[in-house]
Amino acid sequence: MSISLNQQKKDALKELIWYICQNYSHQLFETKLWKLVFFCDTDYYQKYSSLLTAVPYIKNKRGPTPSYSLAKKAIDELVKDGYIVKTENSTYVALKEYPLKQLDNQKVDAISNTCEKYYKLSSNEICTLAHRDPVYLATENLNELLDFSFVAYRDDGAPDGEEDEDIPSTITFSQKAKENLLKTVFA
Repeated sequence: MSISLNQQKKDALKELIWYICQNYSHQLFETKLWKLVFFCDTDYYQKYSSLLTAVPYIKNKRGPTPSYSLAKKAIDELVKDGYIVKTENSTYVALKEYPLKQLDNQKVDAISNTCEKYYKLSSNEICTLAHRDPVYLATENLNELLDFSFVAYRDDGAPDGEEDEDIPSTITFSQKAKENLLKTVFA
């Protein structure tokens, strides 16, 4: 029996959500959860040129968010099956162990490294960072899919003058994307 691609994406997203809820539940409101998921996927893509979940992300007023239909199904199933709960103060917490089938050691290490960088930030702080990420800025209009190849334009902290072979020598931006990137540079 084969599993559909959407099912695989949803399962990977469920594992990522559960792992974050299990290990980083302090003040984990929905907005912060989605930003942690985004940063886990983008950081992983930056390092390994593939996504953890393969879930499409869209440009939303509140920042980058995973496909709403897949994200809603993933959360609903995790809650329904008793793996996570949304508490009275609207934070997410894991309740019991979830069988991780898609998250190998490399992925778990990458998720842990990313969450350690971001989970102590407030929802406002992590949203601000997400709005300044090149993957988000390069997408022209709301509700458009994000292009993860723009992680190549993140400031990785490398000293000036060092070349990175993975960064393309030229890329074409739309006028709107140029304006968004310039706003961030001069903010």
